[in-house]
Amino acid sequence: MADGESGHVDGSKSGVDGEAAPADGAESPASFRARVADRAIALARRYRDLLLRIDERPDWVLTGVFVALGVMVMLAQYSFIYFGVQDITQFRVDARTVWRPLAREVLYEGQPLFGPDQFENKPPLWQFLNLGVEYAGPYYLLFYALTGVAHGVAAFGLFAWARRYGEARLGALAALLFLASVHAGFMARIDPRPYAAALVFVALLSSRATVAGASLAAATTMIQYAFFAVPVVIWRAVRDSSRREVAWWVAKFGAAGVAVAVVVFGAVGVVWGTTALEYAIRYTVFMTADYTTTHSIFIVPVKLVGGHAAWTTELFAIVIPASLAVATLLADGRDWRSARGESALLAGSLMLPFLIRGHGMYWYSPLPFLALLAAFGLRDFFASDDAESDDAAESGDAE
Repeated sequence: MADGESGHVDGSKSGVDGEAAPADGAESPASFRARVADRAIALARRYRDLLLRIDERPDWVLTGVFVALGVMVMLAQYSFIYFGVQDITQFRVDARTVWRPLAREVLYEGQPLFGPDQFENKPPLWQFLNLGVEYAGPYYLLFYALTGVAHGVAAFGLFAWARRYGEARLGALAALLFLASVHAGFMARIDPRPYAAALVFVALLSSRATVAGASLAAATTMIQYAFFAVPVVIWRAVRDSSRREVAWWVAKFGAAGVAVAVVVFGAVGVVWGTTALEYAIRYTVFMTADYTTTHSIFIVPVKLVGGHAAWTTELFAIVIPASLAVATLLADGRDWRSARGESALLAGSLMLPFLIRGHGMYWYSPLPFLALLAAFGLRDFFASDDAESDDAAESGDAE
């Protein structure tokens, strides 16, 4: 009997599946594992809900998230260079050899911003920002951080623009794809295009002709190729208007744009004189034409096509689903007034400089719209798969 009792006691002290029972008040290993699993499941559910409902967050939260991600992308690249993971030459070659030396000459040696000895074809608004960053310093760290902010603002603009068409969740996905592609496509560099992209979205989101005109003019005085967005912006604003309304809208749009250009270029003349103004116009407006005779697809087609083919492979995760979205657009009736249609038009117009040069940074201007097209393409891909599964199930039920 005693042996039976002792056996019973020993059995009561054994844990689940033969595990030893814990001392009084202690948690059993099985209970601990169950608690950890429950907590992991709860966190996974919260993370899932956070992403699936990201479009429901307040604008200031989303702006902060996108800006933080944009800055992280840039500072990660900066850290690689600063700590020697990548060679110092990985700093944008124009920043190292042109923009920073020019800023130092202007600020510390009294040289004009534009002149016969200061050859630079980037417009004045970009040069003003370059001077400000050099003056405030530290140059590379500050410029990388500011460019990250510009990435984030452009990403939020992409989301807000898609939301206008009832595609908020898709816009959030597109913004994340865009920010990821900036790093994947080796575009995490100092460059005027992120700032121009943010200004283009200001024009797209505004219903006022003056704001749209001023924003696009500011974008064009950052990087000339932003001008290619102008026809699409005008078309989408006036397509349902009467002839008189079109004329009035275009007049206000043009007047605001010209005013911004006059102020920006006029500042060069006021500060550095008429000679600097003359060279500013010559280098940033007329020198652009030289690209058509030195880099154009009609002059060096093999080099240009090969260059873009190489960059396409870096961005295949965007390019392939975006091409599916365009194919769906063309196959299903070409609704150019939809978010998909307007994204295709804007991406196409901003890809026109591809005919001129095969540089990787040229991909940045159309990248936000390619990212939105990619989001549409991914939805098309999985929606098609679901439809095929439903058809197969229906045919099985019929049999």
